[in-house]
Amino acid sequence: WKGVRPVAGFHVNWSGDRYYYAGALREWGLGKNWSWTFGLAAGYYDYNGGDDLGGPLEFQSRLALERRWPSGWKAGLSFMHLSNSNIYEFNPGSERLLLTVSFPLR
Repeated sequence: WKGVRPVAGFHVNWSGDRYYYAGALREWGLGKNWSWTFGLAAGYYDYNGGDDLGGPLEFQSRLALERRWPSGWKAGLSFMHLSNSNIYEFNPGSERLLLTVSFPLR
């Protein structure tokens, strides 16, 4: 479990669908300012007419490439898969490519 840390967040798509999540991620350094990250999370999907993912409980896996600035802020590109893992009758899943920005809370 070394290097695994908690993560929480949300995102909104153009249709107004919202996904609030919490989980864990692990980051590996790529030189001085770059890193790649793998994460798993579970969350609440608020469907508002965009992508119907089958139900409100959705699971996320993601892989990201990020650049870190001296202030602790990071920006990057993240590939994410959302799925309800067949706990609902309908499970289309969804792949997303996201531009991300994160900042430390401390």
